[in-house]
Amino acid sequence: MSGPDGNNSLLYVAAEYRSVDSQIVHVSIDAPGSGYVAGKLRISGGAGAGFAATVAVNGSGAVISVLIGSGGSGYIAGDGSYIIEVLHIGTNEAQDGSIASAVVDGVAYAAYTDGGALTAVCTTVGCAGSGLVGTCVVSAGNVTAVVITAFGVGYNASALPELSCAGGAGQTFTAVVPSGVRFSLDRTRLSLLQTCSGSASCEASGGITASNVTVGPGVVVDNARYVATLGLTRAGVADITVGIASVGGLSATYYQCATGTSGDTCAFGAAAKTVLDATVDFSSVDAAPGAEVTWPSSTDLPLAYFKLRDASAFLVRWSGWVKSSVAGTHTFSPAVVGADERVKLWIDSNLVIDQWSSLAALAPSVAYDLSAGVPASLRLEYREVTGTQGVTLSATAPGGSEAPFASESLLRPSSFAAVPGGFVVTVAPRPVCAAASLAAGAALTLVTAHVPAAFTISARDAYGNTPASGSGDAPRFVVDLAPRGVAYDAPRLRAPLAPLERGRFEARFTATVAGAYTASIELAERGSLSATYYTDTSFAASVLSRLEDALEFASADPSSTAEWPGTSDEAFPAGNMTATFRGFLDPPTSGRYQLFTDALTDAQRVRVWIDQVCLGHHAPCWLHIAGSVPHMRIGR
Repeated sequence: MSGPDGNNSLLYVAAEYRSVDSQIVHVSIDAPGSGYVAGKLRISGGAGAGFAATVAVNGSGAVISVLIGSGGSGYIAGDGSYIIEVLHIGTNEAQDGSIASAVVDGVAYAAYTDGGALTAVCTTVGCAGSGLVGTCVVSAGNVTAVVITAFGVGYNASALPELSCAGGAGQTFTAVVPSGVRFSLDRTRLSLLQTCSGSASCEASGGITASNVTVGPGVVVDNARYVATLGLTRAGVADITVGIASVGGLSATYYQCATGTSGDTCAFGAAAKTVLDATVDFSSVDAAPGAEVTWPSSTDLPLAYFKLRDASAFLVRWSGWVKSSVAGTHTFSPAVVGADERVKLWIDSNLVIDQWSSLAALAPSVAYDLSAGVPASLRLEYREVTGTQGVTLSATAPGGSEAPFASESLLRPSSFAAVPGGFVVTVAPRPVCAAASLAAGAALTLVTAHVPAAFTISARDAYGNTPASGSGDAPRFVVDLAPRGVAYDAPRLRAPLAPLERGRFEARFTATVAGAYTASIELAERGSLSATYYTDTSFAASVLSRLEDALEFASADPSSTAEWPGTSDEAFPAGNMTATFRGFLDPPTSGRYQLFTDALTDAQRVRVWIDQVCLGHHAPCWLHIAGSVPHMRIGR
């Protein structure tokens, strides 16, 4: 397919987020691990301070998101010396190597001691660790939960200690030791190639699920103009590049080690040179000076400036796109020749091979589906430390044999001359979304009566972004705690919020009655109430839920489609019906207020709660004053 320049080339749009004032704006989860509990993230080992973030986990303890509360300052892009750890909330204990939780199973045949000690004993080869402190919560002789107050260090997820609770027998307790999570602070490149030609539509073909970048439909003027729409979802500053992707190889940038790194700690530092590599197929077997080598390809790097051919460590990053003539599952394999070499491979912005911290195989491979003629973004990173060196990126197409990618299957980027440096956009966060915000803390699972407790709330928009400083009204969360199973109008405990850093709040409360509580965390948003309509009198048969910006229904006939519930296409039966309206009142000043409804007929009822206190005069809380206008008073 010919490109817009009439040759075998295609248009592309790429977006890359940049660091903001040496802050950390994004942490990638390269491997989610298992066994973790909700915690906080610590970054140490290099320049910078002030970073604060929490991590969320799923039911198996895999880390699924990193929510940054503060990006800190003074961090250096490309510094590979940073150590990234998940910590337990409320402590500085690393979760890796600790006992984060315990699984309780079985039924006791001898009663356990409530409040008895939880102990750990090593009985298998490879088991290690110390420092676990916990107690066992017992009901009717059975352990129902364990409370860990010191998580210990040095435990091995592959050789677990035996756990026991005091005083009883019959139940089993399995330690959960977090392990396997890996993070990176790499700048995230989101790139998308569009197959735009002539009057054809621009169809998305890069699979940037994180950014929802789309181009199209192609708006063509004189066969040469296209409209691109970018839906970047992560807040920050992004560099946007547009240009032509041309067949013939990949863009290759060769790097020296960053200052303070060398050997197997070599991290991306200064770029020595950027060239075109027709393919990634380097067969060097000897890095000695003067050896006959084919490294690097298609370039003439002066040895005096950057000695890629001697024993010095260096790095290479290849980027571009790959296009196959056949559809189906392809096997990609970035093979190396030395045990000290490392590789990472991304396809369609997905990290599919990660052998950077350790090398599991000289020829790792991964299966990935490609569509015929549709380019997929590709990025390969390589590190050489010393001695023997060489890397070849091969692929096996459906029905074919393994071979290095031919240059006609690879495309390299080149930006338009009219905008050689691209352009910069600032992506602002969207309004706070309750469903995407996070509550975390030990107080959400267990507290002690008459002992102050607290947990944190991290406000996020629908895409996980932290609210911007000075972005208008701060999010208003309302936190109530009520004994489980009580009626709506039962007394509740309101937890006031204290602001922490940007977008984070601390909810503080003191429970005085033992038992199970339900925590209700709601986001108060201006402009409407949540309404649910029912076609019965028991609030069971709901037929419509929506937001109402005002409660003004003048018709006394519930079957009126003109005014109730307010639009002509949502009719209600003429028989019984009920409705609930929930939300918050925000009085402009303190004082005593009166609330009024329209005059009610003998068959109508109204009841109102303010802060779970019913203002009705008739059981069960209904206001019924036939032929008059009900009213109620509230003091604020």
